[in-house]
Amino acid sequence: MKFIVLYISLFICGISISQNLVPNPSFETYTVCPNSVGQIESSTPWTAATTDNSSTDYYNACSASSSLGVPYNQGGFQYARTGNAYAGVAFCLNTGLREYLQVQLTNPLVQNTTYHVEFYINSSNSSVNSNCNNIAANLSVNRPYTTSQGVLQTLTPHIMNPGNPVVTDTLNWMQVSACYIAQGGEEYITIGNFFDNSNTQVGATGVGYYYVDDVKVEAISGTCVNGIIELLANHNLKVYPNPNNGTFSIAYTFEQAGQEFVLFNLMGKEVKRIPLENNEGVKQQNNTDLNNGIYLYKVLNSNKVLFTGKLIVNN
Repeated sequence: MKFIVLYISLFICGISISQNLVPNPSFETYTVCPNSVGQIESSTPWTAATTDNSSTDYYNACSASSSLGVPYNQGGFQYARTGNAYAGVAFCLNTGLREYLQVQLTNPLVQNTTYHVEFYINSSNSSVNSNCNNIAANLSVNRPYTTSQGVLQTLTPHIMNPGNPVVTDTLNWMQVSACYIAQGGEEYITIGNFFDNSNTQVGATGVGYYYVDDVKVEAISGTCVNGIIELLANHNLKVYPNPNNGTFSIAYTFEQAGQEFVLFNLMGKEVKRIPLENNEGVKQQNNTDLNNGIYLYKVLNSNKVLFTGKLIVNN
């Protein structure tokens, strides 16, 4: 429960999207079409966090190999979330080894600035895959690396799924996101599992293999204050009652029309999208299809996130 509260406090931010500091965020740019496993370096400037024996995979629809293409490849079948490519990462292996996905940001993070960090994952539907938890990302000043695919246990999991569940969805792309307040100078994002097998939940085969797509690190103008959004100028939002039984109202005032109220479950999966047609008003929702639990919401305007918060349903 403490971890869920911490995650929600990181997630609930007022966000105004700026430049994505992740180069080649959806792995579309490449130097060589993948023709063998372990070629993440072909999707420049991405790399594995190893000094030897890179094994993080790169999949692209351009590949002539049926095991390295998109949507068909050695991991099973999955379309890219955007574009024609994605990475493949073993977050857990029964041998105790790890694969990581890493890139240097286009600019270092600025001290005390709040950033929105997100990436999307999808579980491989291969018969040997049994899924795991500890799917995370770290932001660091220096490039972290390991030899012989060891575990980067010294890294802090700054970005992680709420409640740290075992992720099993082989159909939908699942969002992993949080806010991060920079210490200053962080230049690298590393995605992977920073715990050993004894501290990782994994299924019978001991393999947790996932596709990764659409990585973002963006400065935001809102702030996270004890898990409650600090409202942006010229925008107002109230969601009430909260908690509720699935019926609630959204009262809002914006500079312009065209906002959407989007609900996510704690796995990061979108469960409902509600258009807010005007620039101000009150919209009542009777969502009897929502299960009991905690939901996270975002209010979007085009590619900008104006508000985020939590909604509790208790029938």
